[in-house]
Amino acid sequence: MKRFCYKCGKVESEDNPLIGGLCQECLSSRPLLALPELRVVICPRCGMARVGGTWLGTELEEGVRGLMLSRLKVAKFTGNSWEFVPLEQVKGVEVEIGVEREKSSLRVTVSLKGRLDKNQVVPLQQQVVTEIPLERHICRVCKLKAGGYYEAILQVRGGDISRIREVVESEAMQASAEDARVFITKVEEVEGGVNFYLSSIALARKLGRILKQRFGAELSESAKLVGQVAGRRRYRVSVLARLKSA
Repeated sequence: MKRFCYKCGKVESEDNPLIGGLCQECLSSRPLLALPELRVVICPRCGMARVGGTWLGTELEEGVRGLMLSRLKVAKFTGNSWEFVPLEQVKGVEVEIGVEREKSSLRVTVSLKGRLDKNQVVPLQQQVVTEIPLERHICRVCKLKAGGYYEAILQVRGGDISRIREVVESEAMQASAEDARVFITKVEEVEGGVNFYLSSIALARKLGRILKQRFGAELSESAKLVGQVAGRRRYRVSVLARLKSA
């Protein structure tokens, strides 16, 4: 019994097999890619970008490319109907994604090439282009920095202040690169030493340990109750590092 393409009516033949009820020509004109909707927000102060709940850092184009690749879907004939499924469920196709940053948007080009079925004669090629607007909002970390937020104070007394500042600021910068939520809010030089106001208690303790290891600092710690959040007591910690004077 002869079968016909349900879209154009062509009769199935050896060099024009039907795939999912479509001839080779109609198959090539069918939408084969379903792109996810991505909302991209960029902080105008630090340049950090967020897609949904995922922070991409400043590598926006590469991050969007990876998210698009992991979330896009490809057409697949399953049972008696076509459906869009994750890329990893479709064999025989290759997908390439290009991301170009423009002034107020990202231009994303997704190209598909390959065979959706073993009977397919000519490999399919299809390209979809979409524009993703770039929204601009100040991120939470920048808001905290602007508001002078800190959870701990590292108080350094004695030693070579310029050298101490160099070490502490370098270590804090490295920690911030790994986790943007930890940072130095303010540095205050006082008589006999320097105070570092820090966004993280854990960072203050870590920096104190580094000063102990490198300079033999003697450490002590105190805490002050500053309020309650969601029924839990909130403390501000002071880590005191005493070094021998140069």
